[in-house]
Amino acid sequence: MLFFLNDNIQHNKSGIEHAQIKRLHLFEMFDEPAKIVTRKYSNELHMVTEEAGIADEDFVNLFDYFQEARVFPQKDVTIKDVDVDPTWDRKADGINYNYYRNGNRIMYVRRRNDKEKHIINLQYFDHFGKLLKVSWYDNRGFISVEQVYDWDGNIATENYLRPDGSIAIQLEHQKNKRDKGVDTYHLFNYKGQDCQFANLDELTRFFYDEIVTDPELVGNGPVGLVVDRTYEVGWSVLHMKHRVFRTMQLHNDHVNDNSDMLHSTLNYNYTWGLNHVKDWDGIITLTPQQQKDVKDRFEKYGTKIYRIPGPIVPKAVLEAKHIPFEQRTKNQVVMVARLSPEKQQDHCLRHGRRS
Repeated sequence: MLFFLNDNIQHNKSGIEHAQIKRLHLFEMFDEPAKIVTRKYSNELHMVTEEAGIADEDFVNLFDYFQEARVFPQKDVTIKDVDVDPTWDRKADGINYNYYRNGNRIMYVRRRNDKEKHIINLQYFDHFGKLLKVSWYDNRGFISVEQVYDWDGNIATENYLRPDGSIAIQLEHQKNKRDKGVDTYHLFNYKGQDCQFANLDELTRFFYDEIVTDPELVGNGPVGLVVDRTYEVGWSVLHMKHRVFRTMQLHNDHVNDNSDMLHSTLNYNYTWGLNHVKDWDGIITLTPQQQKDVKDRFEKYGTKIYRIPGPIVPKAVLEAKHIPFEQRTKNQVVMVARLSPEKQQDHCLRHGRRS
């Protein structure tokens, strides 16, 4: 089993997420076991993965995993499913509703702008109108997190719930003596024990140790990690207690100055990972030139430098009917990329002028 590690996946995906998804489908095509792994929470996470063509069975999220909701059947929750005192007054606010008791607003029901108008969250207020708590529904139909607010209107506690309503993870937002925010994570009744973690990185490290030893996820074969977001999750990987094969994927330039590959400062996305190059089992580069550049600078540390090309052409495109060149528009190229030096739009423009 290969796990492709990322921090998050959203509706607006970067090239890294697209590369992960294409890589996953490539593994599926050849019947090789692989899963995408993320660690950030979103109540719309499975809307995103469904849109991206990622099956729940091929995806592992930290919160899903500990909430025992990695694979969960879809349930439609609408306004008729909300437990509301019939004596409360209801007033529409677009597709949403306010509820009042004795003239004071005590609940706001926010709904999704879809055909069924699924519930997004329930917001609760005290008799002074201050927000007390927000209960967020996972898009699959259960309350997945409750956010409790303090007197200053800030989120003090977040309780991440299992579908049965029990607390799986509690996130406490506090401040230290220097008035700096400190987040601590509490894992409740996990395999019969409660655990506490000083930050998300420590919880992530524990999560990785759990999934690489989970027989339901990895089966009986070897386990390896491809780290696609080293800046975010590299520390957690290199501090795991279970030693598995771990590689660091370079998705773009690893230096800031291409004219000085041996001495240039490193791309911040890879600085931490390359500063710990000896701790990886491999570094994956995209091109022959990048492989050479990385070897010239880092091979002395003994880490294997691989080259695996990034572009993956889907099978449907490869098998699509060929369009004869005489029927194509000459000298036109469509390039979709952010304006950044490594995307080399200038090369495309210079080549176009020469044509």
